[in-house]
Formats: sequence, structure tokens, C-alpha cells
Amino acid sequence: FMKCDCEIAAKYILPDLRSIIAKNLIKIGLSQNEISKKLGLTQPAISQYLRMKRGKKLLTAMDEATKKEIDEISKKIAFTDLSEEEIKEFFCRICGKIMEGMK
Repeated sequence: FMKCDCEIAAKYILPDLRSIIAKNLIKIGLSQNEISKKLGLTQPAISQYLRMKRGKKLLTAMDEATKKEIDEISKKIAFTDLSEEEIKEFFCRICGKIMEGMK
């Protein structure tokens, strides 16, 4: 049985992406509660991302341009009020880029 791209992304890419963004936001100075509100996740989930209980794998299929884009969106999330839809669009775009790099 073949899994679709979104299933693969949800299991392998999304946790890593959330972990990277949570770590970036902590470095910027946001609290776990602030991050959880901005990302629409629970504070315990953020704690697990920060402690590598979730999102343990490295995104080896990620090029420098994608890493830079993740850093830029982390700053936008920290300093502006992005809508939930804008954040979802970003995650979908980055997942697509990473999936392409894995093929």
C-alpha cells in the first residue's frame, strides 16, 4: 500500500519542521506558551519539540535556500501576527520543497 505525500510529510517532515521553528522562536526570545499560541499547538507539544521527543530526525533533504526560508518565517511568526492560514501555506510550501528534494 502506497502512502501519499501528505501522509509522509505528516509523519516525517512536519515534526522536524515544527521542532526547527520552535527552536528558532525560543532563540528569538518567545516563551513556550507564546510559541504554542502562535503555532496552534499545546505547550507540552512545544516542550517535546524542544527536547527532541518529537521531530528527532534531521531534514537532510533541505537545501540552504529552504533553511533560510525557515529562518525568515520564524522571524515573521515571532514579530507579526500571521494568520493560521498563512502558517499552513508556509508549511505546505516547505514540505513540498523537501519532498521534491527527497525524490
